[in-house]
Amino acid sequence: MVAETLDIYNKSKEDLIRELKILRAQLAVIKEIKSSEEMYKKLIDNANDAIFLADAETGIIIDANKKAENLIGLPLEKIIGLHQSALHPKEEAEKYKKMFSEDVERGHGITPHEIFICNNEGRNIPVEISASVLEIKDKKVIQGIFRDLRRWKQAETSQSQLAAIVEHSADGIIGTSPEGIIFSWNPGAEKIYGYSANEVLGKSVIDIFVPENHKEILEKIEKIKNIKRTEHYEALRTRKDGKQIYISVEIAPILDKDGNCTGTSSVVRDITERKLTDEAYYETQRKLTTLINHLPGFAYRCANDRNWTMEFLNDGFFELTGYKPEEVINNKLLSFNSLIMPEDREYIWSAIQKSVSKKLPFTIEYRIKTKDGKIKWIWERGSAVLDSNNNVIALEGFDFDITERKEAEEKLNQFASLVNASNDAIIGELSDGTIISWNPAAEKIYGYQEDEIIGRHYSVFVPPEDRDAILEIKEKIKNGENIRHYETMRFRKDGSTVFVSMNISPVKNTKGEIIGLSAVVRDITDKLKLEAELEKARKKEQQEKEIKSLEELVRPVKSKDITSQLFGLIPLEKSVPGIFNQIVKRYENLVQKAVLENDESNKQYISEELKFISDELFSLKAGPADIMEIQSQVLKNNNKIDPLRGDILTEKSRFMIIELMGYLVNHYRKQFLITRDPTQMKILKNAYLNE
Repeated sequence: MVAETLDIYNKSKEDLIRELKILRAQLAVIKEIKSSEEMYKKLIDNANDAIFLADAETGIIIDANKKAENLIGLPLEKIIGLHQSALHPKEEAEKYKKMFSEDVERGHGITPHEIFICNNEGRNIPVEISASVLEIKDKKVIQGIFRDLRRWKQAETSQSQLAAIVEHSADGIIGTSPEGIIFSWNPGAEKIYGYSANEVLGKSVIDIFVPENHKEILEKIEKIKNIKRTEHYEALRTRKDGKQIYISVEIAPILDKDGNCTGTSSVVRDITERKLTDEAYYETQRKLTTLINHLPGFAYRCANDRNWTMEFLNDGFFELTGYKPEEVINNKLLSFNSLIMPEDREYIWSAIQKSVSKKLPFTIEYRIKTKDGKIKWIWERGSAVLDSNNNVIALEGFDFDITERKEAEEKLNQFASLVNASNDAIIGELSDGTIISWNPAAEKIYGYQEDEIIGRHYSVFVPPEDRDAILEIKEKIKNGENIRHYETMRFRKDGSTVFVSMNISPVKNTKGEIIGLSAVVRDITDKLKLEAELEKARKKEQQEKEIKSLEELVRPVKSKDITSQLFGLIPLEKSVPGIFNQIVKRYENLVQKAVLENDESNKQYISEELKFISDELFSLKAGPADIMEIQSQVLKNNNKIDPLRGDILTEKSRFMIIELMGYLVNHYRKQFLITRDPTQMKILKNAYLNE
């Protein structure tokens, strides 16, 4: 130092001035460098992006700004000394290293890349990085600028989401300029109005709507421009296809940063279905109100107290009770409870409270006394009205006048008692033959229990041979005729038969249409058996008299000696029993045929057969006594088999036996005409006249 000082004195003034200038220049450079460093430091600290400085050779971070500290969440002292690869996610470190190396090898800084850096919490942060190589104090330094992309990414996401919302919205979202020129038209708008975006973009809104809507639309746009706030309105619009629709519109101004209106944004919703539903609802409500006011009853709202204090009653209350609603509302003149018959009041209170406690609707029937003193039956259906805390605040319901129904039920019960107590079966059938009612007497007669027969067809107990007759009866029933005392046979459940007498009447509905029939059936099996037995006894007695009278007639003929002059002395039954029995059988068959076949051709055949029998009897010299014996045996034989059948045979054979005698007399007359014996003619005449 001393040597340097001594050296100054040895230098010339010029040398000293020159060195002083050099020193001043160096000092200025130092000051400039120092000022530049401070300025640089100040610049990077105030930068909007994070800046990291790293040694180009080692990659060690030597400096960073405040934004860098904030970005990764570490103070500067902890950042300095980190390797630059520590800023990146481990799984991406190699990839980024290769990417940065390629940029450096090309001789320029790192071009902008979107990468991730990792903060102190381990979260990946999207950034855009650009870097350059600087020389500071003869040292190469890499300056990395990291721009935080989180807000940009969020904005991009929001924009994408917003675009997706607009694109997929069921509502129409439409953007227009202040002049009404369309610049935005989403698929929702396409669906609502029927126009595609290509058809409307760049056009005025008045170009796509019918003229009668133009003035209204332009007024709405102008109003929004002036008031600069969102407006809502509903309107009727016409689609491209001419169909009219109701729309709900939220129209808002689009404002710039200075508050100037640069256009409008409209959110349009098709509310046609809702409008129609609302109209239908209001129409339903109107009809319901009209209906309620015309029903034989009244709607009410009342307190849940012992008086049933009325808060609302419709006009039907006056029709049913004779009291005006205002006389009973709030118990002004009397309470509703006072109209209820005293013996029904406790039952009503208990029934309603039980349902209300369970939060269930209630249905009750009770009696009231009207203003004119009449007793009426009421059917009531109601429920509790609850507040938000589930407390009962009122009761609401409807009351119907069911007096006529109750009276009808009473009559029906009385009738049912009579039906159930009746000894006759009372059966109800639909027009198709389905059985719908069956009383105890029907169970007794037919053997079917009610649950076995209801729903089945009547043919279950009708014999096949009677079904045609039943169809005829049903046809008469359809024409409104009544059938009286129709006697027939029916099958019981066990297969046995029962004889019945039926009275059948048509059943009509309230419109007078015949919908079925009612049959009153009486078991006459025992009656018919008794009548048959009595008839059998009567016929037997009658036939016994016939036989006896025949025997009385035959006896004198047999005893007369004069007949022996004309006829054989021994009856044919004894003289030729075999032939006689054949004649009896042949005559009996002929009589039976006459009973079964009553036509003209049959009469001719019978006459010819009788002539043949008379020929045979004449050849055997048969007399009146023989003919009467034939008749007697035929009657005896058939009476033993069936008295009723025997009676029919008797009636038929009366005429046949006379015809047979006539043929036989003719034979004898011819013989006497030949012999011309007057004595024989007299004997013949007397004998047959006696018979």
